[in-house]
Amino acid sequence: MAAPVEASTEAPVKQKYAPGAHPNSLAALTYHEGRPPMYGQKKVGHELLTTDDAWGGVLLLAAELGSLRTKGGETIPNVSDLLQKLGLAIAEPGIKDKLVRLLAPVFKRVEENQRIN
Repeated sequence: MAAPVEASTEAPVKQKYAPGAHPNSLAALTYHEGRPPMYGQKKVGHELLTTDDAWGGVLLLAAELGSLRTKGGETIPNVSDLLQKLGLAIAEPGIKDKLVRLLAPVFKRVEENQRIN
């Protein structure tokens, strides 16, 4: 009769990978290209500093112009999208007329709201 084989009490050695470097993680990242950039370029972060009053105005402008996003089930103004649209509009020919048409209804509504309040 053969001698019984004892089970090993040592845990198998796990190979360690840096965060995000596991082959399974890398494979999951490369099986598709992801969502294409909305404006043809990758967006990068920039810092923006304003007063609270100016920020409130920018949020109002974004909401009035329909630059909105959903966060936690709530629709909120999307300042990033607003700045993207304004920046791209400035790069186009005939910007003055385009901005006047874009902003005129907003200023009219703001003035009406100020008269009511």
